[in-house]
Amino acid sequence: MFKKIFVLFVVLLMGGLVANAQNREDLQKQKQSIEKELAELNQLYRETQKNTKTSVKQLAIIKRKINARESLVNSINREVKQLDETIFLNERDIYRLRKELDTLKVKYAKSIVFAYKNRSSYAYLNFLFSAGSFNDAMKRVTYLKSYRQNRETQANTIVKSENLLQEKIGVLSVNKKERLSTLEVQNKQLLDLQEDRKEQDQVVAQLKGKEK
Repeated sequence: MFKKIFVLFVVLLMGGLVANAQNREDLQKQKQSIEKELAELNQLYRETQKNTKTSVKQLAIIKRKINARESLVNSINREVKQLDETIFLNERDIYRLRKELDTLKVKYAKSIVFAYKNRSSYAYLNFLFSAGSFNDAMKRVTYLKSYRQNRETQANTIVKSENLLQEKIGVLSVNKKERLSTLEVQNKQLLDLQEDRKEQDQVVAQLKGKEK
């Protein structure tokens, strides 16, 4: 029973991790594509700046830069939201794991106390010889073997649950660091976007001055 619950929990947990990893991978590819486009636009814009005269071409490039950077900011924002969801799910899983682990430890402690109270050979033999029949005695032997195996299974499940809990706590720590790093990148892109818009306003003002 304990083993089945543990395996089911791990399967559900790994399924969620795989889905999140795939989504994050898609967002990373999208970000890299936009960043590459921005790098090309910046290079193109620097080339147009070599001409001292402000041109409509410069304005068009700046607008493309703004659109690309807005897309990048939106992509980063989606990544932050996904990290928030991942952190929430991990915290929930940690809570559940701790509760499950506490339950397992309580049950295991009870089985240890029972085994300690009945540890003597006399108690073991008394349990067998008090059987009403040979078949009943065999059932009691089977029960004792099953009881020992169950206790070993409980102990193994506790160890595995503790390892999984520590692993999950480590993943949560990494997620929080990733979120902080992603927010820093987002803030930088927002500042760059602000500068792009200022630059656009300047180019528009210069072109209007030329028209006059």
